[in-house]
Amino acid sequence: MDEAINKILNRLSLTARLVIGVKCFERYCQQHTLSCESVQTLIDYLWLWPVIEGPNDFLPWESQPIALKDSAFGDALPADVVAVLKLSEVSEATFESLIEALIDIIWSSFWGAPEDPLSLENLETVFQLTNTHELPDLAPFDISLYADKEGNGHTLTAQQRDEWRQLAW
Repeated sequence: MDEAINKILNRLSLTARLVIGVKCFERYCQQHTLSCESVQTLIDYLWLWPVIEGPNDFLPWESQPIALKDSAFGDALPADVVAVLKLSEVSEATFESLIEALIDIIWSSFWGAPEDPLSLENLETVFQLTNTHELPDLAPFDISLYADKEGNGHTLTAQQRDEWRQLAW
């Protein structure tokens, strides 16, 4: 990414960075016909993050058994993912690396101080693995800045989250 984009990404929250990564992941899966229940479940799960308000929401969300999320932590890829990967030119190793980087945009910051450089590094890995060289206008993400709420940005309303989800990518 160019210097101007990097400056914008540096000031965006971990939440905004995750959403940008999810948008890249969604587009990548569409481009490579990687459509299956496990992929959609992970996408839907990650889209819940921007509206998580506190420990009462976080713990039930974080502890959900999401097979593809668990793959980022060493579990085998779900069978439906393996099946769609076999029909594509995407290797299991590449897909696993993509899932790990996507999850670690935020996960590495959950039980300690926000991991700003690591979050950006993981987002850059998502860009590389999804062949993302240009990003659309990032202005809609200005409502969620790293300077707010210990790196996480302010919690979004469901409407704000849905507006992000509908952004053309």
